[in-house]
Amino acid sequence: LSVALLGACATTLPQASSATKISIAQADERVLGYFSADGTFSQIKSPNGYTRKLLGRTADGLAVVQDFYSTNGKAQTAPFVLFDDAGLTDWDSMPYTRGEIVFYHADGKLSSRANLDGGDLKGKQTTYHINGKIFQEERYDDQGNALSSTYFDDTVKRIFSMTLDPE
Repeated sequence: LSVALLGACATTLPQASSATKISIAQADERVLGYFSADGTFSQIKSPNGYTRKLLGRTADGLAVVQDFYSTNGKAQTAPFVLFDDAGLTDWDSMPYTRGEIVFYHADGKLSSRANLDGGDLKGKQTTYHINGKIFQEERYDDQGNALSSTYFDDTVKRIFSMTLDPE
């Protein structure tokens, strides 16, 4: 485990989307702890759980973290930003996340991606079949209200779609 403290240097981490970049103003890579398969946080590594690493902080002091599968060390998420440090040890970090969050299957294939602001989904959320094709695409307004949901088979043929009225 390497620890880097680079106070004035900035590092830009690419997420799964080339449009989204996270700039780390203060690198501080270290393991924060471990989650069991049921989401319990501990300082003891769980064989079927996850490892949470702090990668550093943005220029405005927000934590940049990333989760990894304990079984193989592969990324379970791309790096993501927490606007509240309460999310550092909470498995359900979505309420503390601002920006894009990307999840991967244990084999490294893309699982899902969403845009969040304080736990509210914004814009598009996409979930993928294990073959990498879109399984579900949902759209949300700026208040986090669901607007539409579309499901696809593993060849990306639309099988069901619905439009929702937030009212």
